[in-house]
Amino acid sequence: MKPAPLRLVRARTLDDVWRAFAESSGDAKAIAGGQSLVAMLNLRLATPHTLIDLSGVDDLRRLSVSPTEIRVGAMVAQRTAEHDPDLRQVFPVMSRAVSHIGHPQIRSRGTVGGNVAHADPSSELPALMVLVDATMEVVGPRGPRRIPAVDFFQGPYTTALGDDEILANIVIGREAIDRHYGFHEIARCRGAFAMTGVIGSIDSSPSSVRVALFGVAPTPVRVELGALGLMESWGSADFDRALLEHYTEVLSPNDDFQATANQRLSYAGVCTKKVVHELVG
Repeated sequence: MKPAPLRLVRARTLDDVWRAFAESSGDAKAIAGGQSLVAMLNLRLATPHTLIDLSGVDDLRRLSVSPTEIRVGAMVAQRTAEHDPDLRQVFPVMSRAVSHIGHPQIRSRGTVGGNVAHADPSSELPALMVLVDATMEVVGPRGPRRIPAVDFFQGPYTTALGDDEILANIVIGREAIDRHYGFHEIARCRGAFAMTGVIGSIDSSPSSVRVALFGVAPTPVRVELGALGLMESWGSADFDRALLEHYTEVLSPNDDFQATANQRLSYAGVCTKKVVHELVG
């Protein structure tokens, strides 16, 4: 299929973006890497009057890494985030999570911000952002906003972005950088959408273990395993039983062509135990 007729605007500055939004009278979409949006356009699941190409806005391509803060511009390619040596040294879990997105060709074109703003419930990066309390820097004609990741994701493919706003930067702070991480997901094959996945972190003791799950609810779900006291029974059948009871309460997996809700719930437990084992042994 082909997309419905639309007007393409190739923005060079943020002012170009705001002007295009204003001229579209609220019927515009911003396109970053296009790895998800183009498919939706071709299937006519999205039929905007105006498509605003962000690839020429250099201000959105900046990636800076320090021991105290990571700033990832929305238009940074996923492949760049996967292989940037400074990012891999300071925050290797991001490279690990990005490596599970599609295939190298997709990651070469897809962007970090595009993936996060798409808010796919089965995607790795939104769950990572929720786990590390990342801040989303959003810009629009009325000025900038800073939105915590937990408030940014509001439902499947739905975020707190306004109709004329775009995600500009993702900011990850020192507390997240200092933690250690584990990752595991279950998919039918490498590069396929995850049926269920878990990213976890720890600082100095098992009581600090927390995880974020994807593919099991409309948005990423963060669970403080240590604070809930679940880690006190780690390694025993009591842990498995308590984890399943808690996940049954807080998760809301659905049935689809890949897995049933019960399978996803079971996979969540399997992934969690693999991640916790990676963190604490």
